[in-house]
Amino acid sequence: MNTLPSSKIAKLLFTFLLVMSTTACPDPQKAADQIFNDEGLNRLRKPNDYMQVGSIIIVKDKKAIYADNMTDYVPADTNTTVAVPLVSGRAVIKSYQNETAMTAETALNFLDSFMPVKASGKLALSTNVKMDMINANVKRMKIPDMRNFLSDDTSAAFRAAVMRYLQKGNKVFIAYETYTTNKFKLTADGGKDISVGATVGEIKPIFSGAEPKFTYKKTSKSEIVINGDTYYVFALRTGELVMDQQTRTLDFVETKFAPKGVLAAGTDVRFSSALVGDKPLDFKPVEIVRETRVEDQP
Repeated sequence: MNTLPSSKIAKLLFTFLLVMSTTACPDPQKAADQIFNDEGLNRLRKPNDYMQVGSIIIVKDKKAIYADNMTDYVPADTNTTVAVPLVSGRAVIKSYQNETAMTAETALNFLDSFMPVKASGKLALSTNVKMDMINANVKRMKIPDMRNFLSDDTSAAFRAAVMRYLQKGNKVFIAYETYTTNKFKLTADGGKDISVGATVGEIKPIFSGAEPKFTYKKTSKSEIVINGDTYYVFALRTGELVMDQQTRTLDFVETKFAPKGVLAAGTDVRFSSALVGDKPLDFKPVEIVRETRVEDQP
């Protein structure tokens, strides 16, 4: 897949509404769940660095399995290539209304829901903080380009594999947008000392063993920046691949939803399909199991 030239890159803006009281903070997991649900995003329980635009996810009995990327279905002994252009941009994620600081415990638990490692227990905060996700990026494949690919000869092997999944009772989804980040900023409420256990300028790890590498640095008295070794996918926007019973062809079906907050205004239109929810717009957090090619699963 090739990224479009910078002159054609579309910038995406989506806002996460996060309103937490300093004295009665809601459960951080529920708060995170609501943010993703409002934006029509499938939140990953375990952020990872391998899922890309074009990832195939098969679902049966509410179990989601990563079935490689659509580019992986091209036979190795042919000269066929899959070239679907991608659009890249920045995802601006911030509080924008009635912003209040989170307690230290809530902030760390909230970070745990976005990172592939646990910050709680490894990072000591001494005051209430406000959190910004920075360096958040989005990549997407345009829906018309996906539909063109499905009707092209180069997708024959891919379409055959999808048909096999469907015939065995699976639902098949494709991730046409990915949201990634590798950096968070914590700012102490009221300019207080954010962590009495950290020294300004010192870099400390918040990982152990073979876990991904995340570090934190106290950049000033009141600010800590958390850095990851690479960008991790924390959310997906997906569409479902379905078979037309009359023509026996595949179609990419998207579900229209109205995002809450600033994106609900104007003519902004969003499409997404929930992976494991009971309803088309029931965006529950999802754990996607990574396995080898699963075409022969029962």
